[in-house]
Amino acid sequence: MANLSGKSLGNYQIQELLGKGGMAEVYKAYHEKLDRFVTIKVLHPYLVEGEDFLARFEREAKAVAGLRHANIVQIHDFNVEDDHYYMVMEFINGGTLQEKLMALSKTSSYLPVEQVVSILSQVGAALDYAHKKGILHRDIKPSNVLLDSQGNAFLADFGIARMMSTTQFTATGALIGTPTYMSPEQGQGLELDPASDIYSLGIVLFEMLTGKTPFASDTPLAVIHKHIHEPPPKASELRPEIPASVEAVIDKAIAKDPRDRYQSARELVSAFESALTPELMAKLDALGAPGERPVASLPTMLEQAEPSAQRSELPTEAMGARTLAEVTDQPASRAKAEQDWASESTAGPETDVPQPAAPSKPAAKSKAEVTDNTREPRPVAPGAASPSPSWVARLR
Repeated sequence: MANLSGKSLGNYQIQELLGKGGMAEVYKAYHEKLDRFVTIKVLHPYLVEGEDFLARFEREAKAVAGLRHANIVQIHDFNVEDDHYYMVMEFINGGTLQEKLMALSKTSSYLPVEQVVSILSQVGAALDYAHKKGILHRDIKPSNVLLDSQGNAFLADFGIARMMSTTQFTATGALIGTPTYMSPEQGQGLELDPASDIYSLGIVLFEMLTGKTPFASDTPLAVIHKHIHEPPPKASELRPEIPASVEAVIDKAIAKDPRDRYQSARELVSAFESALTPELMAKLDALGAPGERPVASLPTMLEQAEPSAQRSELPTEAMGARTLAEVTDQPASRAKAEQDWASESTAGPETDVPQPAAPSKPAAKSKAEVTDNTREPRPVAPGAASPSPSWVARLR
C-alpha cells in the first residue's frame, strides 16, 4: 500500500504515517471543519477481498463503535473510498506502551510500579467491559495500549481483529494475533474465551515488570511453540528484586491451561495489587532506576528494533496451518520451523498462508478497533477503573 500522507480520505486530511501492522496502516489526520485530529486505520488491500467484505466491514465497525468505555479508544467514523477501507478514531497523543517500554530500555530502566498498576488496572477494566459484551480482543500487546499525556491507558484495535476472525484466512485455519503475546490455545487454533485475553495481558504485565517478554525466537512459529510447550522463565530470574508474591500472580495469569488462570482481568488486577505494599513498590522503583544492568534483562523483542512506526512486535497474523500443526503436535526442530516459515511466507504479503483443518467451531468473538486520539479524560464508566494513575485505584 502506498503511503497516503498528504492525501485526503473523505473529510480527513492525512498528515503522517504513525505505524504499520499485519492488517493495516495507521495515520494521523485532521478534520478541518471540526478542527480535530483523528487517527485513521486503513486496511491492507489483500484483506478486503470477497463479495461480502463490505457488509462485514460495516457490521463489525458498528459493533465496535458501540463499545463505550473510558479506557477503550472510540471509533468516530468508517467508510470506503477508492478501495481504501478505513476507520476513524480519536487521536491519543501520548504514544503507545510499546514506545514507552522501548524508551525505558534505552536507559536501562524499568516502568515505575505505580504506572504498571495503573496501566494494568485501566486495560483490565476495558477488557472486562468488552468480555461482558461478548467481545474478545485477541491481540493484547503493548502497541495496542495507547497512552495520553497524563499516562492514562486506552485499549485499541478491537474492530479489525473482530473483522478478520470471519475472513477467508481464519476460515481456512489461519491465525490472527501476535505470536509474542499469543495464548497457547490461540496458537493451536482452538476456540477462545476471555482467559486467552487474560494470558496475553499477563505477558504484557511480565514485560512491564521485567523489560522483557518471556518467549523469544527468530521465527513466529518457534515463539508459538514455546507458548504451547515450554514453561516461561521466572520473572525473578530477569529481575531478582521481584518477590515471590508478585511472581505467583504472573505465573497464574500465564498458566498454560486456561482453567488455571484468573477468569477475569479484575481478578488479575486485584491479586497484583494485593501482592504489593508501599515498601515493596519503593524498593522495586529504587532498584529499577536508570543504570547498568545485564544485557540479558533488556527487552527481548525491542533490541535494535526499527522505529515503532515501521514495525510491530514480530510478524503477526495468519500462521500457515501445516507448519502450525508441526509446532503444536510435536516439538519440531528450530531448523524445520524456520524452513517451513520461509517457504510459506512467500505465499502472501503478510504470511497469510491457509492452514490445515482447524477446530470445527468458529473462533470465539474476536474484537478490537485501534486508534490514537487526543481527548480530555472521559467520565469513568460505572465499575471501571479510575483513569488516574494511582496505584490504589482498583477495579470494583
